[in-house]
Amino acid sequence: MIGGRKHSWANDEARKKRASIRFRKQKEKTYKLRNPDDKIVTITNMQDFCSRSDVILVPQLMSKVARGLLENYKGWTKP
Repeated sequence: MIGGRKHSWANDEARKKRASIRFRKQKEKTYKLRNPDDKIVTITNMQDFCSRSDVILVPQLMSKVARGLLENYKGWTKP
């Protein structure tokens, strides 16, 4: 088992992919925002949430709303 792990980390592309996945998970934060329908939504991984949204949302602006640096963005507000 250990030999297999060492072998997979020896591959440059596999190592970069695993490191980026690990780094992305470490950077994930949880936010609570009020959506345009006036419901409170808990969001983990703002980047992923914005990319899957029906409306085009900019993750940086959504994070600013969550941190209180921006009052609202496309109807999203801080609860």
